[in-house]
Amino acid sequence: MRNLKMKFRRIELEMSQTDLAKKAGVTRQTIGLIEAGEFNPSIKLCIDICRALGVTLNDLFWEEPENDLLKIEHVGCWLAFWGLLASIFVQLYFMDNSFDQVAGEWILFMVLALYLTIACMRKGIWSRNYRPEPGVSLFFSAAGAAAVAAFSFLTIYRRSGGSVKVSSSAALMGFIFTFILIFATLSVSAAAYRKRQEQLDREPSDPEEDL
Repeated sequence: MRNLKMKFRRIELEMSQTDLAKKAGVTRQTIGLIEAGEFNPSIKLCIDICRALGVTLNDLFWEEPENDLLKIEHVGCWLAFWGLLASIFVQLYFMDNSFDQVAGEWILFMVLALYLTIACMRKGIWSRNYRPEPGVSLFFSAAGAAAVAAFSFLTIYRRSGGSVKVSSSAALMGFIFTFILIFATLSVSAAAYRKRQEQLDREPSDPEEDL
């Protein structure tokens, strides 16, 4: 549902979407998506917007029941996402299943990840907490690679009868491959995000934006 309360308050203060975006520390497109009801802002962003408009959270956000539904769907989506990943890990490590036995969960996990990525790119949305910068990509690449390396070491160690050499080699290969894969994926995604942001910036804005 469109957040008309936010839009009317902005117009009442004679602020454009760009003005509000600068005060809230986001892009004009983000403000437009919130007003159009196509983006559910974080608590921090809601607070920043309310401060910029001089109102309370109850005045703009908490009175609409749709927000509760969006929160439920948001939590459910991420529970499914991380639940699938945890299920794959448990089956591979603790239950000694082969990858073929978790192929269904893996395909569903990848489809969900791909959908979330494409949907965010189309809307010009990156992250509520992190910016598409090389340092951030390096951090998450290293973290993901370390997790895969640890999993590889433990799994191979168990299945190889306690061979540290074999397990260490597998962990190192897993770290290098995963780091390159994640960093390349994040770099390409960041470039696509910036390109999409430029496209959105060139698109005609809401006719009432400049009111």
